[in-house]
Amino acid sequence: MAEGARMCAFPVLLQGAWESPDPPKILRNKILRYFQSRKKSGGGECEIQKQGGQILVCFAQEEVRQRVLSQKTHELDLAGKGTLKVEVSLYETTDPAKDNVPKKEVFSEKALREESQAREMEVQQDYHLRGGPAGEVPHVEKDILDCPQKSSQVVLENVEENIHLETLTLLVDNISALSGDSTFHIEQINEKKAAVVTFQQSTAAANFLKQCSKNHRFQEYRLTARPLELTHVIKVENIPAATSSEFLTLYFESPKCGGGQVSDIQMLPREDSALVTFGDSQAALTALKKQHSLNGQSVLVYPFYSSLETVLYGKEKPQIKMPEPISVPLDPYIWQFLQGKYKLIQELEKEMANCFCELIWPQATCESKVILSPSATLAKQRTSIKELVRSWKDKV
Repeated sequence: MAEGARMCAFPVLLQGAWESPDPPKILRNKILRYFQSRKKSGGGECEIQKQGGQILVCFAQEEVRQRVLSQKTHELDLAGKGTLKVEVSLYETTDPAKDNVPKKEVFSEKALREESQAREMEVQQDYHLRGGPAGEVPHVEKDILDCPQKSSQVVLENVEENIHLETLTLLVDNISALSGDSTFHIEQINEKKAAVVTFQQSTAAANFLKQCSKNHRFQEYRLTARPLELTHVIKVENIPAATSSEFLTLYFESPKCGGGQVSDIQMLPREDSALVTFGDSQAALTALKKQHSLNGQSVLVYPFYSSLETVLYGKEKPQIKMPEPISVPLDPYIWQFLQGKYKLIQELEKEMANCFCELIWPQATCESKVILSPSATLAKQRTSIKELVRSWKDKV
């Protein structure tokens, strides 16, 4: 189930109609993604644990657990196989001193080593079939054999609109400089009132988290900070038309292309994209380090975080083509009327500006038509820009 030393402190008991005592690995990943999504379950940062034959979902914050418990029904979409209803209840402990945090199912060092050796053998066999020297493993493939890493990213929440990127950068710089770690990158997520700070090392992220609780400016802004989970999910963008989920599964399970078991594929046809969920974060990391092409067409891959319900692009901005301007015929008599109504024109321009649209009125000697053009503010939007671009023509 869960791995690592740190445990989430606020568990709920999970019950469902799975055939075996434990949910299979693919279903566990779906459960984890579901309860990490605030939109779907009311949840947030969490992990799955096993306690005395019972399945627990353990949350990092008590208020998140309460949101999950207050939601009347929880159903998982099984992608073409119907839905699975799960019952969630408060996990009661009999001895607070002993059971304050539930015991985890622990994977032994030997089991992890055997799994790594098996995966290494698969990589070597694939490389040998492709003509590589026997016993040599390409450098990029060795990453999947590394031990799980701690996160080098921190989520800042309750970031209000009046806290601009420049202010946030100064605040993070002041706090991180106290521990000697001042190299970082910030990516704001305005829709979630959040920001993600990426440090060069996980130790820098841990030191920053310690300093946050002591910093009076940080408290003054009423910000909260938590480590960002190591994601199992990537978003694949610019997918060719008619690409199937089966093809993506086989592609990313290939050691040459992805190198890890795929547990779920969610196609996003409106975006020419897909969410690919791997069995572990190392497989996702390996896929993110590689360049990909499908049927001769280059595709882009980025990490997707279920707890934030968004992609992080890092320093690389999303590649988005702005909508083409729209030309609309304008009756000469209506245009003549509008020219004498300056306030009315201002109101029209203000209304269209709310849709990220700029009105270009006809010149006196030109054809009577108005041009609806994407405004400069559209390109300045952050994580919501793709949806805004897709819906721009419909809204204007």
